[in-house]
Amino acid sequence: MKKLFLITILLITSVGCRITKSLEMIQAKNNSKLTEEQFIKAKFNAINFLELSNEQKIECEKIWKQEKREFLEINMDDNTLIGPIIYKSEVAFRKILTVKQLEDYKAIGNNDSRVMKYFLDDHALSEIKRIYINK
Repeated sequence: MKKLFLITILLITSVGCRITKSLEMIQAKNNSKLTEEQFIKAKFNAINFLELSNEQKIECEKIWKQEKREFLEINMDDNTLIGPIIYKSEVAFRKILTVKQLEDYKAIGNNDSRVMKYFLDDHALSEIKRIYINK
């Protein structure tokens, strides 16, 4: 009975990780089709609930321009190339947020599909790190 339970848990975890990975890669591929201007505007619109300072907005723009440039330089069919880009961008974005903004981002963003279309929740971030960064 314990073996069956453990196998079930492993299968559920494995499937959940694959679904997360697949959704994030599909979203990244769709986002790569946007122009740089559309991409940046969409990201700002998704997080409009955060009151970013002018300096934070400038930093966000730099991060997202770099992300967009890197998308243009790779084969977007190769998830092993996409994963590190979206991971790096998400980590850099989170680093510029204040503690309060990060709390709001996690509380609101993780429950809002408009935010998750352009950003990663904690689970997706850790899965991408596990799969593509810590190989």
